[in-house]
Parts: sequence; structure tokens; C-alpha cells
Amino acid sequence: MATSVSNSAMIEICLTANIIPLPPTPPYTGLQKTANHVGEKIVTMNKASMESLREKMVADNTSCGLEKPDLINAEMDGRYNNPLFSGDRTPYQGAIQVTMTLCEQLTSDKKIPSVFTGNTLCKRAEYLRMCGVEATCPNHTGICTSNVAEDAAMGNEEAWATIVGEEIADTLKVNYLTTDGDSKTHSGMKKSHPACTNLKDPRHLVKSVKREFSKSTFSADLFHKFQGLPYGMLKSRLATDVRNRCVTELERHILFIEET
Repeated sequence: MATSVSNSAMIEICLTANIIPLPPTPPYTGLQKTANHVGEKIVTMNKASMESLREKMVADNTSCGLEKPDLINAEMDGRYNNPLFSGDRTPYQGAIQVTMTLCEQLTSDKKIPSVFTGNTLCKRAEYLRMCGVEATCPNHTGICTSNVAEDAAMGNEEAWATIVGEEIADTLKVNYLTTDGDSKTHSGMKKSHPACTNLKDPRHLVKSVKREFSKSTFSADLFHKFQGLPYGMLKSRLATDVRNRCVTELERHILFIEET
């Protein structure tokens, strides 16, 4: 379950080692049924593990004597199996799977108290449509392996953050949430955690600083000592220098806080 090999590759590995894959007839269907059964158990175990982790975080904060032991700082971001924008290669969305991960910032372990995985993959729906039956995921008859509608926006991080926030709301309360600067993750978390404050992560912040410098127009007199060099090159170097200075100041400030 933790590897990327398919049932076909697993059967080839077994046969190469002179091992008969079980169940033998038919091996593909048998292995797939076994994988589905094991997969459900793994999902259940992971959810129970994250729930116990959330309870342990509250217990540890209580032991430390914190006034609000259920209050935590966290960071969140979404990852996709493909880029969201596919250009003109396909009329559909580029990504069909999303993973929204919440990471705690109380310890250096950066443990994950909650995660949401969504996908639009459903072979059953495709088969029903081929048979002339109208099937809409994830509400059609039979087994549906999709938990996101096919026409839903996979880049809607606000919706995925809302699901994560509601899952942890009975145990934890998010105080500060660090996100990138180009998503609405904080808006989704704020629905179930009204007191949540949004912070921007340094990497996206300094990239936005450099981007704004690159879009700005400067007087030619600013670069009069560097006559002969292209104006675009000089402006790019200035933007990079300002970005590096911001990163240095931020790192020195964080180091000063840790030392004090």
C-alpha cells in the first residue's frame, strides 16, 4: 500500500520469484479486492491515530500549564498530483487529486493532526455512462471511489480547509495559521475557528516582494553608476538584493527571539 506498484507489477514480481499470486483466479481482481479491504483499514487507523495525536497535544499543553491547552499554531497547504493549469493540453482540469495537510507548530516534529485527500477518480461512473446511465459522482448508485464532484474546482483550497477545520474543531482551536499568499485557506479555517489569525510564510512573502520590485518603474538616474548595462538586468539585481536583505533581517529577528 505504501508503494507505487500496481497489481500488474505485483503479479510480475511474484511470478519472477516463482511465487503464485493469491488468490490465483483471477489474480488481478483478487489483488484489487485485497488492496481495497486493506486500504479501508489503513484509512481508519490513520484517522484514529490523528485523533489520538490531537488529544495528546491538548494533554501536553495542559501538563505545561497553558491557560488554553486546546489553542495551537499551525500551517497548512494543498498539494496536487498535477499542476492545476494544464494550458491547452486538455479541456479538463489538470489536477484530479488534492491533499490538504495541516501541520502543528508547537514542536519541531511538525506532526500532522489532520489531512484531507480528495479525488475525482471513479471507474464505476465511467462504466455506467458507457451503459447509458446518468451517473454523477459521488452520489451515483453502487460503489463510488470519488469524494469530489467531477466539475468541482480542485484548486478550491478554501473548501478543503473548511473540511480540515471542522474535523479538528471538537478538540483543537487554531490561533495562528501560516499559509501561502495566493490561496483562501485561511478563509476556510476561519469558518470553524473564528479567532484564527492568518500569517504568510516567508518564502512566498519574499517572492512577492521581488515580484513587486520587478513590476515597478525606476528612474534612469538610479542606475547612473552602471551605465552600459541593460536596465532590466539592473532592476532584476535590485529586486534580488532587496529580497535577500528581507530574508536576512527576518532570520536575524527569528534568531534573536529564540535566543531571548
